[in-house]
Amino acid sequence: MDDFFLGLLLVNRPPGTTPLELLTQEVREDEGILSYRQADVAVVENQIVGVTVSFASEQNEATPELEAMIPRDRLAALADFFNAEVPKSWYVDTLWVDAAYRRRGIGRELLNRAQARGQAAGRSILSLMSWAAKTGAIVFYKAQGFEQVRIVPVGQHPAMPHPEGFVLLQRSIPS
Repeated sequence: MDDFFLGLLLVNRPPGTTPLELLTQEVREDEGILSYRQADVAVVENQIVGVTVSFASEQNEATPELEAMIPRDRLAALADFFNAEVPKSWYVDTLWVDAAYRRRGIGRELLNRAQARGQAAGRSILSLMSWAAKTGAIVFYKAQGFEQVRIVPVGQHPAMPHPEGFVLLQRSIPS
């Protein structure tokens, strides 16, 4: 998980609760954008080596749950992030592959699974955002057929690791 978002979860969490425990609680829920129902995992030798979370793009918003966990000043810095979307697309919120398992096709497979979810939901576009400074990730996404839509700025905040903002990307989902 990106250090910035981990930092967001550390502030306002219930006393004695780790960020992992907080996320685990969210994943266990039947509903919500972080629900297990929105996730796909890649497993190698009984070990989770990759995860993707995806959902309808209009669900990428500052929910009451996020507002309860994240201080207003930090949410305000991400206002453009929560307002940026490719309308009616299937949004990949999270793509993570363990560093030891990268370059083995796992990220590509997880993106394809997210695309299949989008196709099943009647969407024709897969979208995602990446920190603009993570050039390796952007090269990977472009190699998977994504095209840059625009740069999404971030507000000024001392906790922001990448003032360059995010890159919003999209690719077509074949019908």
